[in-house]
Amino acid sequence: MRFIPNFQQSAPLQPRSIVLMALMAAIALLVLRQPLPLHAHDGNGDGAKATRTLTLSAIGSIKSQPDMASINTGVTSEAVKARDALDDNNEAMARMMKSLKAAGLEGRDIATSQFSVQPRYQHFKNGRAARIIGYRVSNSVRITVRNLDRLGTILDRVVTVGSNRISGIQFGLSDPDKTLDDARKDAMRAVLDKAALYAKAANVGLGEILSISEQANQNFPRPMQMRAMRAASSVPIAPGQHTTKVTVHVKWALTK
Repeated sequence: MRFIPNFQQSAPLQPRSIVLMALMAAIALLVLRQPLPLHAHDGNGDGAKATRTLTLSAIGSIKSQPDMASINTGVTSEAVKARDALDDNNEAMARMMKSLKAAGLEGRDIATSQFSVQPRYQHFKNGRAARIIGYRVSNSVRITVRNLDRLGTILDRVVTVGSNRISGIQFGLSDPDKTLDDARKDAMRAVLDKAALYAKAANVGLGEILSISEQANQNFPRPMQMRAMRAASSVPIAPGQHTTKVTVHVKWALTK
């Protein structure tokens, strides 16, 4: 006799039963879940106690007299033919270079800064094309004068021997780094005095310095514009005053 199993189809779950089973599963997960530890943060991301700091700035300023000058000077020559303009220019520049060396300037203090040969045009108002009527040759050198007592004499000399263009005089310092270091020291003294005053007034202690940064600026007298002209005596020169400024930013940790 064969046994034949009797399979009966179970009744389908009702929507209400499905919702109840899901709710029970969620409750079970909440019960079994382990609580996570809580950490207090101070806003710096690592949970450490924030360091109290003091940040101050101060300016150090040093005034000094310029002791050197740079000059752009040269000769512009014009002629109908380019060759003639160039020859005239070469002769005038040779005289000027010879005069500068005779005045005691070294080769390192004389450098060509610009040279050009350009056509000169005649323009017409009736629409006709412009035509070349000649050529202009310009040659300039930049000279450095390391003794300002001789500057006026040198200017007079270059004009006398043929220079017809002096574009400007720029005054400067032969050792700007020393002046800059003096300004740095002045700025640090000022910021340290300011920090001591703030710490005493706030009844806190100054700890180690966390950072130092600077901004440096050197203000030379503005270039002196001149027109070349013959003079009977040395050209009067007023070099003015040079100012070096350094701004320092310093950050301290506070100890109490």
